Amino acid sequence: MRTGRLLRCLGNELSVPLGSHTAVLSRVFCPKIQSPELASLAVETIEVIPQLDLLHTVAVLDIFSRHGIRHEPLMFGCLWKVFKAESPTSLCQGHASLMQGFAVRTATAFRIMCQHGLVHDPQLVAIALGRCTECAPHMTLGSVVDVYEAVKEWDRKFFSIAEAALHSGGASEEQMDDVSSDSPTLFSSQPNMMDVLCGELESRLISVAREDYEASVQDAERLLGSLAAVGVATGDVVLALCQLIKPLKVTADSLLKMMVSLHQVHMRVVDVLDYNANDWDIQSARRELVKTLTAKLLSLRSRGSFARHCDRQLVVGFRRLFEKYPALADDAPQLWDAVRAVRVPQKEVMKMNEPCRFLGGELFKGKYAVKVKPVTTSAAEVERFVPPQFKTWSGPSVGNNRHKSPKTPRVVGFGVQKISKDYIKMKRKKFAPSVW
Repeated sequence: MRTGRLLRCLGNELSVPLGSHTAVLSRVFCPKIQSPELASLAVETIEVIPQLDLLHTVAVLDIFSRHGIRHEPLMFGCLWKVFKAESPTSLCQGHASLMQGFAVRTATAFRIMCQHGLVHDPQLVAIALGRCTECAPHMTLGSVVDVYEAVKEWDRKFFSIAEAALHSGGASEEQMDDVSSDSPTLFSSQPNMMDVLCGELESRLISVAREDYEASVQDAERLLGSLAAVGVATGDVVLALCQLIKPLKVTADSLLKMMVSLHQVHMRVVDVLDYNANDWDIQSARRELVKTLTAKLLSLRSRGSFARHCDRQLVVGFRRLFEKYPALADDAPQLWDAVRAVRVPQKEVMKMNEPCRFLGGELFKGKYAVKVKPVTTSAAEVERFVPPQFKTWSGPSVGNNRHKSPKTPRVVGFGVQKISKDYIKMKRKKFAPSVW
């Protein structure tokens, strides 16, 4: 296996040899390698990282991430090398393809860093955010989706350079003494890097929609899911998504996921002091995207075949969406008519893991957590618990009374004993046997 990289720069092909560490890399990049074997190669791979180029560094980071191996010394070494690499713009001017590839690798490294939770070093996070902001105008659609997904996984609303500067070793005492007393807000006035990055990503997403980039259904799902957590500043981002989704062939399941994420997209507040809750542009853009998604769904099958061929769980999902957002019925009336006309059994509506809806409160809670035995229908199972002396017992009305001994006369209450036909004859035999 030949391990190397061809870098096309100014018409020249430069091959970067990897020396004596080719054997380690060939084992790491083997497609049949298993996770335990890959984890055992982590220490040897750390020694190779300083000699790797940017492409192979990101590849090593990605393969360890895909196998679920969170080896912090290895990953931190790769991340520091990727984020502190020299930008291609300073090496060769006028080559947009080099900057685009550099942006792709930066976005991949940032996504892996946030997915594995390697965000407890403020200096590394500050450098990563700055590099992503620098590369945002050159990113492809997939890279924009990667960065948005990383911001969603990180789940931070605010980050400034002051956190990195005030970190241990970030700002020395001499530097703090040099700061004049006239600027007490030097660190507190730093901008929120999350807002800066999201603004650059939104601008790039709008320009990508104008440049007619080829998007995929997975990218659209991931992007809408990330925007549901991050939010948007204006409705132009949702309109750009509408332009990207129009040429796609989307399944009904993917359309349901997109509509659920779309209704969770909110307005991202940049400045709380200058905030007005007027998001009418986002709502109007959401209506346009809902109409586009509804037209795609109804174009897959007519309303009659929608009731016959659509999955019942999918219908239940659309109904729950309409119940949660009643205004959706006005935006997509044809979809609402098609969904509510489908008959769904109650057992399919109830989730399997959903508990029974009994009356709540302390009064209806059991005192002890006793597991109730199920009621058995077979008599053979019950016979095991019946004592043998009860199996031969019979009531007083069962059996022949003639076989009973006279020592135990039966006590019969007044008016209970039945009078037989030969009652008088039996009394005569008993009390006057000589006469009769």
